[in-house]
Amino acid sequence: MSDFRFAPAVGQPLELHNLHLSADSALVTLRSDYLDGEVRGEYDFPHIAATARDILSQAYPSLTGGEMHRENQSGRVNDFTFRLTVKETEKLAEFFHLPLSVIYPVSIAGEVSDLTHDMALRLDAPFLRQGTKLIPAFRRL
Repeated sequence: MSDFRFAPAVGQPLELHNLHLSADSALVTLRSDYLDGEVRGEYDFPHIAATARDILSQAYPSLTGGEMHRENQSGRVNDFTFRLTVKETEKLAEFFHLPLSVIYPVSIAGEVSDLTHDMALRLDAPFLRQGTKLIPAFRRL
């Protein structure tokens, strides 16, 4: 898809020139003006939140009352990696009145595994902008 324009009643319009989404049984790929990403592996999107809750309940039982909340009856598991690159978002921040904007690409990567009851998230944000203030390197493993 290409050349979308969202025009609010007041303010500047938001334009999306390119949007490409493809998926098969083991790979979802997204390419757009503001975000590129992929999910690779086995995934059951309706149960990802439950998978994350289960994994977190083992590491932080007080957050979930120590109970595992998941009853995945689909027979599918979540065992995937993901990579996202958030590109320049000044126009998005302005359109949606967001408190932060990305001025250099931000990389987000991670993995989720029902099989090993593990998940990981890596974030690399060289600079973010809040109003006129630059927020320097934010990197977490």
